[in-house]
Amino acid sequence: MSTKNQDMHKTSMSRRDMVIGVASALAAVGMAGSASADSHGGHHGHAAHDAHAGHGYMPPNDLVKALIDGTAQCQSDGTACIEHCTQLLKAGDVSMAECLDRAQEMVVMCTAMGRMAGFQSAHLKKIVTVCIDVCTDCQKACDKHADKHAECKACSESCAKCIKAAKAYLAAA
Repeated sequence: MSTKNQDMHKTSMSRRDMVIGVASALAAVGMAGSASADSHGGHHGHAAHDAHAGHGYMPPNDLVKALIDGTAQCQSDGTACIEHCTQLLKAGDVSMAECLDRAQEMVVMCTAMGRMAGFQSAHLKKIVTVCIDVCTDCQKACDKHADKHAECKACSESCAKCIKAAKAYLAAA
């Protein structure tokens, strides 16, 4: 391979790497926002609410809490699914490759959505919409193995609950 081809190969980025990178950046932004809120003892006063004044109606806190809870469960069950798929792939079971990919994407996306929901980002509706798509893809991939693998079944069920919470949020937003 020529030096030019090697350089192009090193700098090329797959779609999956780009999604993971964007979601990771969003998660980092969420952590920074959360740290700022924590430095004020968790009390935001009216200034925090006024920050969203130009962004229209904000859904009730119970819908935001449902989003955060749904993403936390997806992260937990998705991580277990990823670990299970990885072990099966190491043993030569390549039928789990799609499940592994979709679960990895879902965990990254749910991490970003959970963090953005934590401080009710003005961009949360857009993130929720993308997260519904990612969770739907993960659920479909896990459903293929749900009758054989408890980890896939749990991940699929968590995705379904997260999708339900996300759609309820969007309906109220």
